[in-house]
Amino acid sequence: DKTGSLIGIVTVCEDITARKQAEQLLQESEQRYRGIFKNATTGIFQATSDGRFITANPALAHMLGYTSIQELIETVTNIAEQLYVEPRHWHEITDILQSIQENAVVETRVRCKDGREIIVNINMWADWNQDGKIRYFEGFIEDITERKQTDRILREQEILSRGIAGAMTQLLVSTDFESSIIETLEILGFVTGVNRIYIFKTH
Repeated sequence: DKTGSLIGIVTVCEDITARKQAEQLLQESEQRYRGIFKNATTGIFQATSDGRFITANPALAHMLGYTSIQELIETVTNIAEQLYVEPRHWHEITDILQSIQENAVVETRVRCKDGREIIVNINMWADWNQDGKIRYFEGFIEDITERKQTDRILREQEILSRGIAGAMTQLLVSTDFESSIIETLEILGFVTGVNRIYIFKTH
Protein backbone atom coordinates (compact mmCIF):
# COMPACT_ATOMS: atom_id res chain seq x y z
CA ASP A 1 0.00 0.00 0.00
CA LYS A 2 1.01 3.70 0.20
CA THR A 3 2.73 3.08 3.50
CA GLY A 4 5.05 0.58 1.89
CA SER A 5 3.69 -2.43 3.71
CA LEU A 6 3.45 -5.77 1.95
CA ILE A 7 -0.13 -6.66 1.20
CA GLY A 8 0.37 -10.03 -0.51
CA ILE A 9 2.33 -12.12 -3.03
CA VAL A 10 1.11 -13.02 -6.49
CA THR A 11 2.43 -16.36 -7.77
CA VAL A 12 2.08 -17.53 -11.37
CA CYS A 13 2.47 -21.26 -11.99
CA GLU A 14 2.78 -23.01 -15.30
CA ASP A 15 2.55 -26.77 -15.76
CA ILE A 16 5.62 -27.72 -17.84
CA THR A 17 5.32 -31.48 -17.31
CA ALA A 18 4.42 -32.17 -20.93
CA ARG A 19 7.28 -30.00 -22.19
CA LYS A 20 9.81 -31.69 -19.91
CA GLN A 21 8.55 -35.11 -20.98
CA ALA A 22 8.86 -34.09 -24.65
CA GLU A 23 12.41 -32.85 -24.04
CA GLN A 24 13.31 -36.09 -22.29
CA LEU A 25 11.84 -38.17 -25.12
CA LEU A 26 13.75 -36.09 -27.66
CA GLN A 27 16.99 -36.54 -25.73
CA GLU A 28 16.44 -40.29 -25.47
CA SER A 29 15.65 -40.46 -29.19
CA GLU A 30 18.84 -38.58 -30.05
CA GLN A 31 20.86 -40.92 -27.84
CA ARG A 32 19.35 -43.97 -29.52
CA TYR A 33 20.05 -42.50 -32.94
CA ARG A 34 23.67 -41.79 -32.00
CA GLY A 35 23.98 -45.35 -30.72
CA ILE A 36 22.58 -46.81 -33.95
CA PHE A 37 24.73 -44.47 -36.04
CA LYS A 38 27.89 -45.41 -34.16
CA ASN A 39 27.33 -49.17 -33.84
CA ALA A 40 25.65 -49.98 -37.17
CA THR A 41 27.46 -52.51 -39.36
CA THR A 42 26.18 -50.75 -42.49
CA GLY A 43 27.89 -47.58 -43.65
CA ILE A 44 25.92 -44.38 -42.97
CA PHE A 45 26.82 -40.96 -44.33
CA GLN A 46 25.78 -37.39 -45.03
CA ALA A 47 27.39 -35.53 -47.94
CA THR A 48 27.20 -32.12 -49.59
CA SER A 49 26.02 -31.59 -53.16
CA ASP A 50 29.60 -30.99 -54.29
CA GLY A 51 30.71 -34.37 -52.98
CA ARG A 52 32.23 -33.85 -49.54
CA PHE A 53 31.37 -35.91 -46.47
CA ILE A 54 29.64 -33.99 -43.69
CA THR A 55 29.63 -36.98 -41.38
CA ALA A 56 30.00 -40.75 -41.53
CA ASN A 57 29.86 -43.64 -39.11
CA PRO A 58 32.75 -45.96 -38.12
CA ALA A 59 31.42 -48.79 -40.30
CA LEU A 60 31.79 -46.71 -43.47
CA ALA A 61 35.31 -45.60 -42.58
CA HIS A 62 36.29 -49.22 -41.88
CA MET A 63 34.60 -50.45 -45.07
CA LEU A 64 36.63 -48.03 -47.18
CA GLY A 65 39.89 -48.78 -45.36
CA TYR A 66 40.27 -45.58 -43.34
CA THR A 67 41.43 -45.65 -39.73
CA SER A 68 38.89 -43.11 -38.51
CA ILE A 69 35.90 -41.02 -39.52
CA GLN A 70 38.07 -37.91 -39.34
CA GLU A 71 40.60 -39.38 -41.78
CA LEU A 72 37.81 -40.30 -44.20
CA ILE A 73 36.24 -36.83 -44.08
CA GLU A 74 39.56 -35.01 -44.38
CA THR A 75 40.98 -37.26 -47.12
CA VAL A 76 37.97 -37.67 -49.39
CA THR A 77 37.16 -34.20 -50.68
CA ASN A 78 35.58 -35.35 -53.95
CA ILE A 79 33.44 -38.46 -53.54
CA ALA A 80 32.82 -38.94 -57.26
CA GLU A 81 36.48 -38.84 -58.31
CA GLN A 82 38.12 -40.42 -55.27
CA LEU A 83 35.66 -43.17 -54.35
CA TYR A 84 33.57 -44.09 -57.38
CA VAL A 85 35.26 -46.34 -59.94
CA GLU A 86 32.91 -44.71 -62.44
CA PRO A 87 32.54 -41.09 -61.24
CA ARG A 88 29.51 -40.51 -63.47
CA HIS A 89 27.47 -42.80 -61.19
CA TRP A 90 27.67 -40.27 -58.33
CA HIS A 91 26.55 -37.44 -60.62
CA GLU A 92 23.74 -39.56 -62.10
CA ILE A 93 22.42 -40.43 -58.63
CA THR A 94 22.56 -36.84 -57.32
CA ASP A 95 20.95 -35.52 -60.52
CA ILE A 96 18.07 -37.95 -60.09
CA LEU A 97 17.62 -37.04 -56.42
CA GLN A 98 17.42 -33.35 -57.30
CA SER A 99 14.39 -34.01 -59.47
CA ILE A 100 12.53 -36.55 -57.28
CA GLN A 101 11.85 -36.51 -53.55
CA GLU A 102 12.39 -40.23 -53.18
CA ASN A 103 15.32 -42.48 -52.39
CA ALA A 104 17.48 -44.14 -55.04
CA VAL A 105 18.89 -47.65 -54.66
CA VAL A 106 21.86 -48.43 -56.90
CA GLU A 107 24.70 -50.92 -57.18
CA THR A 108 28.14 -49.63 -58.08
CA ARG A 109 31.86 -50.14 -57.48
CA VAL A 110 33.89 -47.94 -55.17
CA ARG A 111 37.62 -47.68 -54.54
CA CYS A 112 39.05 -48.15 -51.05
CA LYS A 113 42.01 -46.30 -49.55
CA ASP A 114 44.42 -49.10 -50.50
CA GLY A 115 43.20 -49.12 -54.11
CA ARG A 116 41.13 -52.27 -53.97
CA GLU A 117 37.65 -52.19 -55.47
CA ILE A 118 34.48 -53.39 -53.76
CA ILE A 119 30.90 -53.71 -54.96
CA VAL A 120 28.41 -51.76 -52.87
CA ASN A 121 24.69 -51.28 -52.65
CA ILE A 122 23.77 -47.64 -51.99
CA ASN A 123 20.41 -46.46 -50.64
CA MET A 124 20.53 -42.68 -50.89
CA TRP A 125 18.14 -39.73 -50.64
CA ALA A 126 18.16 -35.93 -50.38
CA ASP A 127 17.27 -33.85 -47.33
CA TRP A 128 15.27 -30.78 -48.35
CA ASN A 129 14.78 -27.50 -46.49
CA GLN A 130 11.55 -25.50 -46.30
CA ASP A 131 12.54 -23.45 -49.35
CA GLY A 132 12.62 -26.57 -51.51
CA LYS A 133 16.40 -26.69 -51.74
CA ILE A 134 18.64 -29.65 -50.95
CA ARG A 135 20.53 -29.31 -47.67
CA TYR A 136 22.58 -32.48 -48.13
CA PHE A 137 22.46 -36.09 -49.29
CA GLU A 138 22.42 -39.02 -46.90
CA GLY A 139 22.10 -42.75 -47.07
CA PHE A 140 23.35 -46.26 -46.38
CA ILE A 141 26.18 -48.16 -48.05
CA GLU A 142 26.45 -51.95 -47.86
CA ASP A 143 29.45 -53.95 -49.06
CA ILE A 144 28.03 -56.78 -51.19
CA THR A 145 31.31 -57.92 -52.77
CA GLU A 146 31.34 -61.32 -51.06
CA ARG A 147 27.68 -61.93 -51.85
CA LYS A 148 28.20 -61.08 -55.53
CA GLN A 149 31.21 -63.40 -55.70
CA THR A 150 29.20 -66.20 -54.08
CA ASP A 151 26.35 -65.65 -56.56
CA ARG A 152 28.82 -65.78 -59.46
CA ILE A 153 30.37 -69.04 -58.20
CA LEU A 154 26.92 -70.61 -57.76
CA ARG A 155 25.91 -69.60 -61.29
CA GLU A 156 29.14 -71.05 -62.69
CA GLN A 157 28.61 -74.29 -60.77
CA GLU A 158 25.04 -74.53 -62.06
CA ILE A 159 26.20 -73.99 -65.65
CA LEU A 160 28.97 -76.57 -65.18
CA SER A 161 26.55 -79.13 -63.73
CA ARG A 162 24.18 -78.68 -66.65
CA GLY A 163 27.09 -78.97 -69.06
CA ILE A 164 28.32 -82.21 -67.49
CA ALA A 165 24.80 -83.64 -67.54
CA GLY A 166 24.47 -82.72 -71.23
CA ALA A 167 27.88 -84.21 -72.01
CA MET A 168 27.06 -87.49 -70.26
CA THR A 169 23.75 -87.72 -72.10
CA GLN A 170 25.55 -87.17 -75.40
CA LEU A 171 27.97 -90.01 -74.66
CA LEU A 172 25.23 -92.41 -73.60
CA VAL A 173 22.77 -91.88 -76.44
CA SER A 174 25.13 -91.42 -79.39
CA THR A 175 25.99 -94.40 -81.56
CA ASP A 176 28.95 -92.65 -83.19
CA PHE A 177 31.64 -92.67 -80.50
CA GLU A 178 34.12 -90.33 -82.23
CA SER A 179 31.59 -87.62 -83.07
CA SER A 180 30.01 -87.89 -79.61
CA ILE A 181 33.43 -87.36 -78.01
CA ILE A 182 33.95 -84.18 -80.06
CA GLU A 183 30.48 -82.85 -79.23
CA THR A 184 30.98 -83.74 -75.55
CA LEU A 185 34.27 -81.88 -75.40
CA GLU A 186 32.69 -78.87 -77.12
CA ILE A 187 30.01 -78.79 -74.43
CA LEU A 188 32.53 -79.10 -71.60
CA GLY A 189 34.84 -76.53 -73.18
CA PHE A 190 31.98 -74.04 -73.45
CA VAL A 191 30.74 -74.38 -69.85
CA THR A 192 34.28 -74.24 -68.40
CA GLY A 193 35.44 -71.36 -70.58
CA VAL A 194 38.15 -73.44 -72.25
CA ASN A 195 38.77 -72.80 -75.95
CA ARG A 196 41.22 -75.61 -76.68
CA ILE A 197 41.28 -79.27 -75.63
CA TYR A 198 43.92 -81.90 -76.46
CA ILE A 199 43.16 -85.61 -76.49
CA PHE A 200 46.01 -88.04 -75.85
CA LYS A 201 45.80 -91.73 -76.45
CA THR A 202 48.15 -93.99 -74.49
CA HIS A 203 48.93 -97.69 -74.92
